[in-house]
Amino acid sequence: MTASSHRAAKIEHPAASVGGDTDADRHLTMDAKAQQLFLAETLDDPKPVDRVNLPPRRWAEHWVVVAAHFSALCAVLWRRRSTLGKTAAALLAALFLVWTPAQRLMTSTSAQAIVNARIVTVRASIDGVVAARLPALAMGASVEAGAALLEIENPVADSAALNGLRQTRAQLATALAVLEAKRRFLANRVESITSQMQSFRAGRIAQLEMRISALDADLVAAKVSHATMAGALQRIRSLSAKGIASQAKLDATVNEESAARQLIERLSRQKDGLGVELRAVRAGVFIGDSYNDVPQSAQRLQEDELQLIGIDAQRASARVDLADLDRQVGAETQRHAMLASATLRSAVSGRVWEVLVAPGELVSRGQDVLRLVDCASSTVTAAVSESVYQYLAIGQRAQFRPRTGEPASQGWITGLSGLASVNSNSAIHQSALSKEPYKVTLRFPNLDRAAHCLVGRSGLVTFDTSSPADGGHPARATSH
Repeated sequence: MTASSHRAAKIEHPAASVGGDTDADRHLTMDAKAQQLFLAETLDDPKPVDRVNLPPRRWAEHWVVVAAHFSALCAVLWRRRSTLGKTAAALLAALFLVWTPAQRLMTSTSAQAIVNARIVTVRASIDGVVAARLPALAMGASVEAGAALLEIENPVADSAALNGLRQTRAQLATALAVLEAKRRFLANRVESITSQMQSFRAGRIAQLEMRISALDADLVAAKVSHATMAGALQRIRSLSAKGIASQAKLDATVNEESAARQLIERLSRQKDGLGVELRAVRAGVFIGDSYNDVPQSAQRLQEDELQLIGIDAQRASARVDLADLDRQVGAETQRHAMLASATLRSAVSGRVWEVLVAPGELVSRGQDVLRLVDCASSTVTAAVSESVYQYLAIGQRAQFRPRTGEPASQGWITGLSGLASVNSNSAIHQSALSKEPYKVTLRFPNLDRAAHCLVGRSGLVTFDTSSPADGGHPARATSH
């Protein structure tokens, strides 16, 4: 027999010994017995009762039941008002029946709440061996975003493509150097031939000018001789008409005058021809008596200039190819460097959660090597009973108070998973919270700004079920 049944029997015994009990008395006796059982169960059961902000209808029903129990207990105590102790017991009963349930109904708290955070897995980016040059990372060590964590080296990275590109580039660079040397030689020869041609042209012009000057002198002499012959011919003709000079002398003088006149004509034609050649030479055209009117030096100059044009085209093409090869070599060098060595850096600020490799260990690309806890994404995972869960909604405000006595944080509900087992990358899985079956995820921005990572700290969550379910609030969305 339990303690509650003993107490019920002791209360019922005096009522049974009093004669003349009516049905109403027996009814009151049963009510008192029920109240004693209620008190015993309330005092003896240590299990916490979930408190929830009930709607007005549930509140009314609860207070009706409490008032009925309290009225029945007061009636029993009034009929059996024998001692002051019974009066004190009635007051204590009223306190437990009214104050304790009312206090528990004022707020809604979770049965268990733990600070949680997202786990970031660092994977190997290449195949290789974990190098030991960086300091060893211990579990729980603090890391900053961008900090070097591990270094992986691959001494057997494939470099065939890079070597082939480098060889091709070296060959092209050699060909380009040959073209440059050939162009310099041809340019020097063109300059030399041009200088030689200019000298030849200047000498040819001077020669023609001198020949023209000599012809001018001969032409003057021929004209003087012709004038003398013309005067002699006129005298001979007058003497011949008088019969003084012979016919033979006349004929000889006529022939001499005719020869002098033809000499003047020939010298004039030679002067005109030299003038034409002089004007052509001055214009850069060489006129000769052969079928080829271009000097040999000019022909070599034309050939060298044509070769220079071809070499310039080849140089331009080679330079374009060399620039393209330089880009390919640079890209391949970068790719080879990424395959030969890689430094793994932290993407978040947090702490080392788990180290999965050791220096000197061979790892494969994509293999998990480290796990970090992202302290800047701290959340709170709470386990609640079904009665509390039914009155919660995403966006409702809540308060988290750590058990360490730190100041409370204000936040809101971000997820309701209920009985579902949600797979996540959180540091603490929801399945670890086994005290209550229903799971709630909450966001508290103050936990992100904490000086130390609070993952794993437990506390108490108080829900404000009267707040609106406005999970899309701008300020909250930004905090997310």
